[in-house]
Amino acid sequence: MQTLINWNSPGIIILLLLLFFGVIVLLVWAIRKFVPGVNPDSGEKIDPEKALEEELDRVLVPFEEVSEDEVASEEVSSEE
Repeated sequence: MQTLINWNSPGIIILLLLLFFGVIVLLVWAIRKFVPGVNPDSGEKIDPEKALEEELDRVLVPFEEVSEDEVASEEVSSEE
């Protein structure tokens, strides 16, 4: 029995690839359009200075200054 479509022909393969990627594009478009929070274009604009400050606050550890007297007393207590 002979089939109506020759699945090995280059034209059909290209058509199937275009159809496959077209379906992917439609799915991505539908998700970005109808699912809230997915679209990166909408929403508030990010202030680079504020973002930098928040990132530094998150990464940097607070540093407490220690006087030389406290360091010397800690060294003496650790030697005993």
